Amino acid sequence: MINLPRFSCILTILAGSCHLFGGSPEVRTEVREQGGKKVTYMYIDGIKVHETDPSKQPFPPVVEPKPYDAGKAKAPDNAVVLFDGTQASLNNWSAMNGKPTKWKLVDGALVSNKGNIRTKQEFGSCKVYLEFATPKSGKGTGQGSGNSGVFLMGRYEIQVLNSFGANANSTYPDGQCGALYGRAKPMVNASRAPGEWQSYEIDFTRPLFDKDGKVTRNAKFTVVHNGHLIHDNLELSGGTGWAGPHAVTPYRSHADKGPLSLQDHSNPVRYRNIWVIDKEKESATSSTKKVLKALFFTGGCCHDYGQQKNIIIEGIHERVPTQWEVFHEMDEKKSKAFLNRKGWADPFDYVVYDHCYASEKDVQFIESVTAVHEAGKPALALHCAMHSYHWNVPAKEGEIKAWPKMLGASSKGHGPRIPVTVSIVPENAKHPVIKDLPDGWRTPEGELYNVQEIYPGTTVLAYGDNGKDKKPFEPQACIWVNQHGKGRVFATTLGHHNSTVSTKEYLDLLGNAVKWVMGQ
Repeated sequence: MINLPRFSCILTILAGSCHLFGGSPEVRTEVREQGGKKVTYMYIDGIKVHETDPSKQPFPPVVEPKPYDAGKAKAPDNAVVLFDGTQASLNNWSAMNGKPTKWKLVDGALVSNKGNIRTKQEFGSCKVYLEFATPKSGKGTGQGSGNSGVFLMGRYEIQVLNSFGANANSTYPDGQCGALYGRAKPMVNASRAPGEWQSYEIDFTRPLFDKDGKVTRNAKFTVVHNGHLIHDNLELSGGTGWAGPHAVTPYRSHADKGPLSLQDHSNPVRYRNIWVIDKEKESATSSTKKVLKALFFTGGCCHDYGQQKNIIIEGIHERVPTQWEVFHEMDEKKSKAFLNRKGWADPFDYVVYDHCYASEKDVQFIESVTAVHEAGKPALALHCAMHSYHWNVPAKEGEIKAWPKMLGASSKGHGPRIPVTVSIVPENAKHPVIKDLPDGWRTPEGELYNVQEIYPGTTVLAYGDNGKDKKPFEPQACIWVNQHGKGRVFATTLGHHNSTVSTKEYLDLLGNAVKWVMGQ
């Protein structure tokens, strides 16, 4: 799911509620007598901190880093640039005691030297982008090779380490490159070779404490390493400071803001292209922007609409602030009555259809719904909406049925329930709807509809492959856009399962689709 910061939903609920994501890891500690001393052993979700036995704590699988994206290194307009390779930006940093840093500026890079450094400016919840390179020599093993760290609020560490090649499994998984030190190993090892530039994209939500210093909201991390998601809205169960060979520090109450810190661990690690977006300022700014109003129309057979509506409305709201009215109804007659009301669409800026009402035969009713969008109301049609409002409608020779015409395509039947590999149409690769969708993305699970025909005015953005030796053999159009009269329509057949719907890739797709249909 690069799922990213989760804002509370603004909802007018007819049925259902806002879904809450994530869960707090379970932490257990034991104190043992060893050599006349008391040693603390900490277990997080049953795994010992700094566990080295791969049968108890498997190493993350090694994956090929994705190509370097220079565009992401460019700081957005609302970002605070902390280091851009210039002497002036070096002045944004100090030693931990506030004195000038002894880190060196070499060929536009910041090189670790003689102690940790911190930013003079402080941040709470924030988004961080930075690039780093461990020493080209790659000397040493485990924690002794290319060791450094990035500390949010000066205390919550994402490990920097040489975890490439022979060093991939040379230390405990919760201390390798990309780990939230001592708390969580990365989902995959996406490290590049020593000397090569690597990137972190970090989305951090700060913890909250009550007046007695007790944590009331755990910190959360989403981290992308070299293009791969390695932490997905992960709740940090406590601090990341060293507290012994098998323990890390607990939460300790602190101020609402703190510096971004970089660690010197006696290895000449290099940094460049460092910028930060203050999420709290960003949220305050976005709250002054127009909040769109939308209808989420869902129900019918064969899908977990109850959960999916929550995932989708929250995911879209994070990306495009939206006030929602949700209509969730399994009874097709009641849903028809809702859409038969005069002016039903008037209060909304756009409509999201995620429903399966396949038995409707009333052509006049169907045409009245599609007429709303032909007149200019934007729409998103998700997955099973493909199979609504046309199965039992007679086809007139030379005419296109109203609902498929609005969607821009027709469908009959579906392929196997297997993961789907999504391939972007090269000539449409720059379309804003798919700008954040990785070419070749593979869904966790899937069930594609078989697209019979694509109609004039429709632009196919991506095809989905049901896999080798699976019917249908040919890839199926799975993401497209249609200009229906004055209205813009986005449609996708992806999203049968909750596991796919909750991915960052899918939710980014929907967020961009909303912006496109709204002309933003």
